[in-house]
Amino acid sequence: MFENKDKKMVVLIVDDNPNNLKMLIDFLKESGFKLVVAQNGNEALSRVKITKPHIILLDIMMPGLDGYETCKHLKSDEQYKDIPIIFMTALSDTRSKIKAFETGAVDYITKPFNQEEILAR
Repeated sequence: MFENKDKKMVVLIVDDNPNNLKMLIDFLKESGFKLVVAQNGNEALSRVKITKPHIILLDIMMPGLDGYETCKHLKSDEQYKDIPIIFMTALSDTRSKIKAFETGAVDYITKPFNQEEILAR
């Protein structure tokens, strides 16, 4: 199991867009978080098993296993169901937001995101 010797909060970022990843990595690292990155849902499920993050920032629209399905998988597993998941997506319609909360998300941030908003949440 992953050991977090420096006791920093571990954040799993799941996004298939390299530009989004770079921006999130840059400012979250600067803010003192330990980061784990996945570029799709299946990769996220593998990373969670190794790192057991404190929180997951999850994109919805990804190839293969999308964010909704990834969230459902995590919430159905006793080991990972209590990890808070915040969706970060360009989808701003009400139906998408409701579906995110129905799958187990604790919050929903629309892109383009504001760095201060992400830290506050």
